Amino acid sequence: MTNSEMQICKTSVIGMKYRINNSYRDEITGERFELAKEKDDEVILVDSDNQKNVVTKEEFQSDFELSMRSEFVDFIEHQKARKEKGTWGNRQSGLRKLDKWMNEKGLELPDLSAKELDKWLTWMVNNEVDERTAYEYMTSVRLFYDWHLMDEDEKNPARNVKTKWIEKNKAKHTKITLSPDEISALVESAQTMRGKAMLSLMASTGLRAKECCEAKLENLDLDERALTVDTVKTDFGERTVYFDRKTRRVLKKYIREYREKYAETNDEYLFLSRNINQHTEHPHVSTDRLRQEFIDAVENCEEIQDKVKFEKMNDGRERCTITSHILRRSFSQAWVDSGGDIMSLKNHQGWENLETAKEYLDETVDRDIRDRYGLDL
Repeated sequence: MTNSEMQICKTSVIGMKYRINNSYRDEITGERFELAKEKDDEVILVDSDNQKNVVTKEEFQSDFELSMRSEFVDFIEHQKARKEKGTWGNRQSGLRKLDKWMNEKGLELPDLSAKELDKWLTWMVNNEVDERTAYEYMTSVRLFYDWHLMDEDEKNPARNVKTKWIEKNKAKHTKITLSPDEISALVESAQTMRGKAMLSLMASTGLRAKECCEAKLENLDLDERALTVDTVKTDFGERTVYFDRKTRRVLKKYIREYREKYAETNDEYLFLSRNINQHTEHPHVSTDRLRQEFIDAVENCEEIQDKVKFEKMNDGRERCTITSHILRRSFSQAWVDSGGDIMSLKNHQGWENLETAKEYLDETVDRDIRDRYGLDL
């Protein structure tokens, strides 16, 4: 889109309040814009002069890119390769806040001393986010500088910013589990065969969402009811999980009758995306798609509606008490309830320490059962 074309669609928005979501850059002019609203066939952007710019969806997708300093983008790409979306997404949110503040103050990376970063932290707490979120964003900045200055003698300025004054305690959220019957009903409520296969596999193995999405067909052994996966979020490495006979039947049906509908059958991933054009590298289903499959199942499962509640998060948003992670938590609880020891559970789930395993168990679990490690002599 040319400058003249952009000027044609400019109209004043003084006095109008837009909910700013993300900053974008016009790849042709280099001008920065804030995304205000997306409609079916057009996108509304706001420039630095508070002027509204209306462009078509096609123009937006071809001419604009999500704008952040290249150093930040490189770090996020590094995080994407090693972390779950929730983790690198939080890193990205923190750096985006800093990037926006730097733009408003006319600062660049060399200008960011510990004093400037302390000003940014204080500004966030007073104007933007709650204290817990501000603390997490500052942690993201510290990690960015650790990586950015890895080969330099320069010290990390973010490490000198004091954060002891910030309230770092997370809000207490209800951590519920579902009974085996409720889990079974939830899986049966999936609206697609692929969704049913994914939820059944996660429920019977305790896999994380990303581990399920990135599972490879060659690592699936239906005869032994086993799947070998690469552990995410920790450095646990490769591990093998085992599933029940019902899940094996579901997986067989999905592979033989449905998998080829999503993409080429010679693709290496077990769960494939319906639209392979949305991928630049891997055709496996996304974690966002899996979570949507889970949400659809929850909405159609009458047996668990009494447990679907919403709680307030630190930043004021509402959080549903039932997310896809409940499958992993319920698996862990069932493991201990069935007599399994916590050390074996830790290794099966790919955790690095026992304390993480204990956090997944109901608070009412007997301490002797919780702390059982294999054979009692």
